[in-house]
Amino acid sequence: STAWRSTQMMAFASPEPQDTTPVLHLANLHEQPDAPILHACAPSLVAPDYAPPGKAVVYATLRTDRPSAPVEDVRQTLAVWFDLPADHIEHLTTVEVRQALPESPCRASQEARDQGLYRSGDWTTHASIEGALRSGRIAAEAVIQDLEAKSPARTASHRKRMNDPILIMGAGLSGLAAAHTLHTLGESVLVVEKARGPGGRMSTRREQLGEHTVAFDHGAQFLRGHDPGFRQVMDAWERDRWIAPWRGQFVRIEGETLAAEEGRLRYTPGPGMNRICQEYADRLKDHVQYQTRITKLREDGGRILAFTEDGAPVGVFRAAICTAPGPQTAQLLEGFRPALASAAASTSYAPCLAAMVAFSERPNVEWCAASINSGPLGFVAEDNARPGHQQPLGPSRWILHASPNWSTEHIEEDPEVFAALMLEAFGQLPGVKEIDHPVHLRGHRWRFALVEKTTTAATAQVEGAPPVAIAGDWCEGPRIEAAWCSGVRAAGAIRKALM
Repeated sequence: STAWRSTQMMAFASPEPQDTTPVLHLANLHEQPDAPILHACAPSLVAPDYAPPGKAVVYATLRTDRPSAPVEDVRQTLAVWFDLPADHIEHLTTVEVRQALPESPCRASQEARDQGLYRSGDWTTHASIEGALRSGRIAAEAVIQDLEAKSPARTASHRKRMNDPILIMGAGLSGLAAAHTLHTLGESVLVVEKARGPGGRMSTRREQLGEHTVAFDHGAQFLRGHDPGFRQVMDAWERDRWIAPWRGQFVRIEGETLAAEEGRLRYTPGPGMNRICQEYADRLKDHVQYQTRITKLREDGGRILAFTEDGAPVGVFRAAICTAPGPQTAQLLEGFRPALASAAASTSYAPCLAAMVAFSERPNVEWCAASINSGPLGFVAEDNARPGHQQPLGPSRWILHASPNWSTEHIEEDPEVFAALMLEAFGQLPGVKEIDHPVHLRGHRWRFALVEKTTTAATAQVEGAPPVAIAGDWCEGPRIEAAWCSGVRAAGAIRKALM
């Protein structure tokens, strides 16, 4: 009984507009009663992959009261709206949408239920996105009411379990990506992290040096995008100014030979490497709990119970995702989810020793970052050179990473000892003319730093009921993007298992 209005959508190719602000243009029908277009936009300004460089794709939606309009009239209107030459706007295609807008007021019944069938859609309430959402809620509430009427006790028990959050162990990038994905989809989550803040190996360490608080990115140094989905996420982060390209003189050192290092553009968050994780954690607000180490999981009544090392309960959960390093995940899940524990145990890591160095003045160094193929050091970077990391006052900050072999040999040494040895090696590198005595020197051990062997299982593998999943760069590869991708995939697998 519902009457519908139809319309047409036209797609055009054009040069990129001078104003690249991504906006939706709306027709002012009071001033332009004969305008053929209801609204228009250029989606390629938001998603650059929609059009080649220098070009744009423009969508125009025709008015529902005038579903047909000459292409030339639409072209001329777009030329005015986007300040483009009309003869440079090329018509690509026209798509007819037969049921574009239900007549309002709708003639369909507002009642959601009808002998076991439930109706929803904007045609049952009012013609808008809000109407579609409202109709879905009305139908869902009707379903719940009918189920509770048939089996009150069973339904109450199910609803109680549904209110239990999903446990995410670890507030590194994979854990927070999983939590953010689930939270965005309306799931209740709790992220539990043993450290004082988010980031994992993307953490930023802050030190007080006299009057200045200085930051050192002593873990992951930069990120790149290979996966198409992650590349789109990076584009969004760049638009939001979470990350920026790291431009500078990068070199590769082999023995005494120094050569410029080309390659894919590096990106770095600012003002610290933990920016992305901090943004995710801020959005989760009270759903993140720090300085809590979970050491035991057990099952009770179809729910997961988590406990700290001193036996204190953390909570009751309907599912869990573990993102701790492979060996730690294997230990935690052993006997609880044996298949996942075995998969996690198949991973291996190389350690990395880090030294955080600060000088009162910038040392005489010809480059800002170096990859080193021999000797004690594996990578050196000037923290001040990263975009967003520059501090108008304060010392010159450098990060030294030892090579995997050297880190393995010196992993149990006192941090003061190995940091001094690494500083000495820094002074002997090609392109380092001279260095003064540092005003700050501190060492840090990353025992699970570089993934050498990933798990034999797929990231999206889920085991048991209630379901448990695993995530981390050790699941897909030793890259920041692998950590993010595995977290998102684990979230999707858990949600599917709960349906």
